[in-house]
Amino acid sequence: KNFLFGHHKSLLTYKTNRVPLNMLQLAEIFENNNEGIKQISNGNFIAAQKAFRTALLNLRDFYHLRQQEKERSQFYSITIEPRRIPFSSRKKSHSNSHYVYRNALLAYVDPNPPKEPCQDCAGLTAMLVFNLSLVYHCMAEQYQTKSDYTKVLRTYKKAWDALQKDSLHHDAIAVGILNNMGAIFHELAKYRQAQQCFKALKKVVSSKRAGVLALQPDARTGIILNVLFLEEPTTAVAA
Repeated sequence: KNFLFGHHKSLLTYKTNRVPLNMLQLAEIFENNNEGIKQISNGNFIAAQKAFRTALLNLRDFYHLRQQEKERSQFYSITIEPRRIPFSSRKKSHSNSHYVYRNALLAYVDPNPPKEPCQDCAGLTAMLVFNLSLVYHCMAEQYQTKSDYTKVLRTYKKAWDALQKDSLHHDAIAVGILNNMGAIFHELAKYRQAQQCFKALKKVVSSKRAGVLALQPDARTGIILNVLFLEEPTTAVAA
């Protein structure tokens, strides 16, 4: 496979990631990640949490192996596919009043080596934690308690912190984190924090980087509406 941005805008292909020779271990991490996304879509939140946590544990071992086999590293292609997941709620959902970025990130490894080497793949941690954040966000939308949303914010923050350590698929994750944190802060009447998120989101969305260009039209529209209507504390909700 050779997916390019211009050919299929729902797929992000990174052809410059350095990973250890143990491609099977990387594939297992992605399999756990993708199973977690499947479980979110089916409403099985406990199973989804287990899958993502297993992926994170395996990724920790993966990085340890990478350090041991640093000189034997080889190059692979990693394909990231945004997959929209449904949010369900027993009560009136907060997501009716603003756009929530609901695209979890499926991941696949392609053994065909890229022509040019470059950066490391440390950004995989941010991807997995972001997907785990979406599990907690789904649960918060269902149970509607303040403590649940606080946990969601804390997990998004962990994904954001991991994201700063590497630029791999940065924009594809950054837009989701900033949009969803800003929306939650706004719902909790923490307008200063919401404003900070949406100002940062506006800067990312205004760029022409690959992760932004790969956004689906509905996601782009929803994010822009949030920036326009939720950035200012005096504005109640987005369309």
